[in-house]
Order: sequence, then C-alpha cells, then structure tokens
Amino acid sequence: MKYIIHGATGAQGAPLYTSSISQGKQAIAAVRDPKPDDNNAIAIDYASVESLAQAYADAECVFIHLPLGPETMRMEFAKNIAQAVAISKPKRVVVSTSGWKLGVEGDRSALPTLIHELEKTGVSLAIIAPSLYLENLLLPIVIDAVHARHELAYPLRNDYPVSWCSHQDVADVASALFNDKTITGF
Repeated sequence: MKYIIHGATGAQGAPLYTSSISQGKQAIAAVRDPKPDDNNAIAIDYASVESLAQAYADAECVFIHLPLGPETMRMEFAKNIAQAVAISKPKRVVVSTSGWKLGVEGDRSALPTLIHELEKTGVSLAIIAPSLYLENLLLPIVIDAVHARHELAYPLRNDYPVSWCSHQDVADVASALFNDKTITGF
C-alpha cells in the first residue's frame, strides 16, 4: 500500500513523510524533481492531470497541500489534482489547508475549489485546517526582533487566545487520518 505525500521535501510534508517511513508505510514523495537514486520519490507535474493520476494510481492515501504561487497557478493545480483523483480513485485523500482560511462565503479561490472538486469524486476525504504554526515564530520578521531586542513581537493582542500547531502536529493528525477512514470532512 503506497502513501503519496505532496510536499515531502518541504516544511508541510516532510514530517508526515518521515513519520510514515518510520511507521513502515510505503511513503512516496510526490516531487517535481526527484533525485535519480531516490526510490521513494515519484515525479509529478501539477500542470498535468496524467502525471498526477499516474502518481495516485493504486494509492492507499494521498496527502495534498497546494504549493504557494500565483492564484491562477494554484487554481490550475487544484483542478488538475481533483481530476487526477477522480481518474485514479485512491482509497483516501487528506488535505491540509496549510493555514489558508476557509469558510468565507463566495470564496472561489483555489483551496475551496480543490475541496469542492474532491468532494465530487466520491473518494474518502478528510481536511486538516491548521490556523497558526509554531514555526511562524522562526520567520525573520519575528526572530530578528528576538535576537535584536529580546522581544517576541508577534502581531496578536495579549488578550486574544489562539491555538498553535506545529508541522509535526499536522503530520500526526494526517497519519491518524490515513489509518482511520471513518473520519471525513473538516
């Protein structure tokens, strides 16, 4: 049983890829440019439905998050991913919103489009919707102030409680969702 993981070489997918491998799963990194000697990677082209469908064929689960870029490109990728899922019919799809806000009425951007199109495929679907990442505290805009002034200047009011997660938290949830197909939706 293979598990296709988008972003396996980046911050979003790497923790899931690593933990899946350590759990003995056949994790396959879905990457644009695999290294020639990497047997755990498959080349994908987000602009090609055929490329994506080939990668997803016979997959137990596909972990998806849309890459950053211009919204027109993200929209094309979202539609292609959904078409590929409709063709290849993996047993399960888990999507991370990667912090993008959902639920805004009338939002026709790439992420809601991806989710809507995936729902139409009939494939088991779960969505992880993290909002704030602990790793954001390491961004230059935050960490530079810590180094220079010993001050954590993050743009949240002191009286505004929020939940934080790490990329590993998202990986842990995704891994649980790989195993428990009774949980669907958000």
